[in-house]
Amino acid sequence: MFVINKIVAIIDRISDFFLRIAVWCLVLLILLTVQQVIARYFFNASSLAIQELECALFGICFLLGMGACLKRDEHVRVDLLHSKFSQRVRHLIEILGILLCLYPFCYFMVFYGYKFVDQALSYTNPRPFDFYTAQLIESKTGGIYNFLSSIEGMIRKNILIGEISPDPGGLEGKWILKSFIPFSGVLLFLQGTSILLKSVVGL
Repeated sequence: MFVINKIVAIIDRISDFFLRIAVWCLVLLILLTVQQVIARYFFNASSLAIQELECALFGICFLLGMGACLKRDEHVRVDLLHSKFSQRVRHLIEILGILLCLYPFCYFMVFYGYKFVDQALSYTNPRPFDFYTAQLIESKTGGIYNFLSSIEGMIRKNILIGEISPDPGGLEGKWILKSFIPFSGVLLFLQGTSILLKSVVGL
């Protein structure tokens, strides 16, 4: 019993941790939205990359918050009969629901999410190693240009690889955003396991 309670506590803390990250992503989403509204209506300017980032942050908030939502039992639940059952029957329904519905759903999220990430990494980023540095500094000579272009080149070699946005000025490194899909499937699986263990103990 002690071991099960310990496992449940660890999983619940993991869900709460990523919920806090989702909350900060939501705060960032709000700030970026306000910035884009001000830029568009007062300065007649906007950024396609920031607009794409807003959509990505919305998805990240949803994906990272799923486990914590399940933990708090705040997901959509059709409980016309659930409240009328005994506690033992509720635990049995919870166990069967996790084994037959939640776990397969998590499997598809991880399996196909990984394929999305792998597909994104199979592309080649066509932008040069100094794409942003060249926009910032006109002269391609000097110590500042060499320093910034070397840093950007290192980032492009290790992070901003693979698929980029098809729109000019859009986001790069799409594999990073897509990796949240299988990762959230793992988080949801862990939280489902926590609830499963609680239900088993409840029986």
